Amino acid sequence: MEKNGDRLVFSVNGRHLALPLASVERVVERPRVYFLPGGRPPLMGVITHMAEPVTVIDLDRLFGAKTGSAAPYTVVIARAGGKIVGLCAGAAGGKPSFLWSGDLRGAKPGPAAGKYISRAVELSGRIIEELDCSSLYDEISDLLSRPENMKGPAEGG
Repeated sequence: MEKNGDRLVFSVNGRHLALPLASVERVVERPRVYFLPGGRPPLMGVITHMAEPVTVIDLDRLFGAKTGSAAPYTVVIARAGGKIVGLCAGAAGGKPSFLWSGDLRGAKPGPAAGKYISRAVELSGRIIEELDCSSLYDEISDLLSRPENMKGPAEGG
């Protein structure tokens, strides 16, 4: 995790996940996420934000939970290189917090990054993992473009 720049931090399944604050467009609470035909976990569905559809990934399911978050939902809307993605950060009430760049001065490098994680640090005994929004967006694109998800009603889908 770079030492410059503030982060938004939230917990999912006991993991502390972070996003660069500059990539966070908004944090919203929604009573529902609408079904998206062809969507399979971790793809949760869609919401609208400022008249724009935003595809939402359930981070609980992405990181191994057998069931997803319960409604209402906290959704972090993030942009990366012109791509927008919604990240369901669990049930509403689990509020994100901030990690200021000055707080990272005492951080040690964390474990090696994994799929969807660009970097990690250890800070005060906690591992904080920074999400890679571009890879999450690519995962959404891949899930939605699979042939089994492309069939329309006339094709038996």
